[in-house]
Amino acid sequence: MLQPASSPRLARHWRWALMIALVVSSLYVFAMWLIDTRPLMNLNSYERAKFVDMVYGKAHRPFVYRTLVPTVVRWVRAAIPDPLNYGTHGKVYARWPALYGGMLYLGWELEYLTEYATAAVLMYAALFGFGLALKGLVRVLYEVPEWFAGVVPVVAMWLLPPFFVNGTHYVYDFMQLLLFTLLLVSLARQHWGAFYALLVLGLLNKETTVFISLIAWVYLRDRMPTRILMRHLVVQLGLFGVTKLGLYLRFASNPGTIVEDHTLINLYNALLRPYDLGAVLVVAVLGVLVAKGFADKPLILRRALWIAIPMTVLYATLGTYGEIRVFYELVPIVLLLCLEPIARALGIPMSARPPQTVKKED
Repeated sequence: MLQPASSPRLARHWRWALMIALVVSSLYVFAMWLIDTRPLMNLNSYERAKFVDMVYGKAHRPFVYRTLVPTVVRWVRAAIPDPLNYGTHGKVYARWPALYGGMLYLGWELEYLTEYATAAVLMYAALFGFGLALKGLVRVLYEVPEWFAGVVPVVAMWLLPPFFVNGTHYVYDFMQLLLFTLLLVSLARQHWGAFYALLVLGLLNKETTVFISLIAWVYLRDRMPTRILMRHLVVQLGLFGVTKLGLYLRFASNPGTIVEDHTLINLYNALLRPYDLGAVLVVAVLGVLVAKGFADKPLILRRALWIAIPMTVLYATLGTYGEIRVFYELVPIVLLLCLEPIARALGIPMSARPPQTVKKED
C-alpha cells in the first residue's frame, strides 16, 4: 500500500513538498502554454481574438463576449497614470533586455507590457488556483489520505499539455478551469451564495459555464423539492439570459457573429484527417476507468457526465476540429471519475463520501 508515514512532522514535510511540486509543475506548464509561437496558437496570434483587442473590447464576436479577465486587465491598466506606466516600461526594458527580446519573439506589442504582465499574473493564478480547487473537490467528494489529495492537482497539471496541442491559447482558458471546478465544489457543498457569485463570474468568462445548471438539475432533480429546484434553475437561467443580453448589446457593433458555425469544415477535416490510433486508445482507456465501479462513485460526478453530450455537439458544430480545449469543463469531472480505480490499483484507500443532505424546505 502506498501510504507515507503519518507522524505530524513528516505530514508537514509532505504538505510542503506537494505544494512546491504544485508550484513548479504549474509554472512549467504555464510557461509551456504561454510561449507557444506556432501559427494561430499564441495568445496574440489569432486575428479575431488578438490580446489587445480582447482587453479593449475590439475583438470579434463571440470571443469578445468572454470579458472577465480582459476587463480586470483593463481596470488595472486604467488605475496607472500614463506617465508612470510608460516611464516604467522603459526602465524595465533597460533593466531586463531579455524581456524586451521575449516580447518581440512572442509578437507582443511593447507598449502594452502592463496589460500582458497583468494578464499573465491572472492566468497563472487561475491555473494554480485550479489545482487548489481540484484538491478541494477531492476532499469534498472522497474519503482519501490527505497526501493523496495533494498529489491529484500535481498530476492534473501534467495532464493539461495535450489540450495545448491544437487551437489558439485564449486569455480565458485557465480561468474557466478554475471557476467551473469551484462551481462543482459549491454545488456539492450546497453553498448557494458562493455558487451564484461564481456563476456570474463564470458567465462573464465564458458562456459554457451555463452547463453547471444542467449538472445542478440532473444532480438535484430527485433530491430536492421540485419547487425549490425550479426556483434555482429559473434564477440561473435568468442570470445566463441577462448576461448574454448585456454582452450582446455591449458589443453589438463589433465584427463577427454571436456564434461561429464550423459544422461543414469540421466534417471535411474529420474525413480528411481522422483521429489517430493514440487518441482513440486514450479515449478508450478513460472510458474503462470511468466505467469501473461507476455505481460506487460520487453521485454528482456520475450525473455531471451528462454535460459531455451537449459539449460534444457544440464541439462538432461550433468548435474547431481537433481543438479539445473546448472540453475544459469536463476535466475535473473525468479526472476524478478515473481516480478511484487507479488509487485502488495502487493500494491507496479511497471511497466516495455520501452526497450532502439536501434540505427539504426553504
